Amino acid sequence: MQLALAVVLLVSAGLLGRTMLRLSSLDPGIDLHNVLVARITISPTILSDPVRTRAAWLDLLDHARHVPGVQAATLTDIVPMRGGINTLPYWTSPDLPPVDRQYIALATSTMPDYFATLGLPLRGGRIFDDHDRLASEPVVIIDDVLARCAFNGADPMNALRRD
Repeated sequence: MQLALAVVLLVSAGLLGRTMLRLSSLDPGIDLHNVLVARITISPTILSDPVRTRAAWLDLLDHARHVPGVQAATLTDIVPMRGGINTLPYWTSPDLPPVDRQYIALATSTMPDYFATLGLPLRGGRIFDDHDRLASEPVVIIDDVLARCAFNGADPMNALRRD
C-alpha cells in the first residue's frame, strides 16, 4: 500500500512539475524582465483629500524615477497576475440591462505611461494622457478578450460611434 501511494504521489508530482514548466514558458503579454513591483500605501489622512492624494502619488512617482538605474516608473492599483480585484459591470447597449444580465470586467486605474513601462502594445484607439481627469470625458482602454466578448468581434471604436 505504501508503494502504491508513493507511485501515485510521484506521478502527481511529475505532472505538476510538467504543468508548472509549461506555464512558465507562456508569454504573459507584458515585459517581465527587470521589472520591480512594490506595494505602497499612503497615510489615511492624505487619502481623505483627493488633491493631496494625487500630489502624494505624483511625488512618490517622481522620487521613484530618480532612483539610480530606474529606466521607467508608473503607478497602478492592480498589477497583472497579482492580487487585487476591482470589478465593474459593463454593457454595450444604450439601455441599462437587468442586474442578472450585466457582465463584469476587471477595472484597473493606471498612469499614462503604464503601457510603455510594461511593454504593452496598443492595438487601437489611444493611450491615456495628462488631460484625462475625473472631470473630463471618461476614457477606457480594454483588452482583446473584452473587445471580443462585449462587441462580438467588431471593432469597439466603430461600435461605440454608432451608438
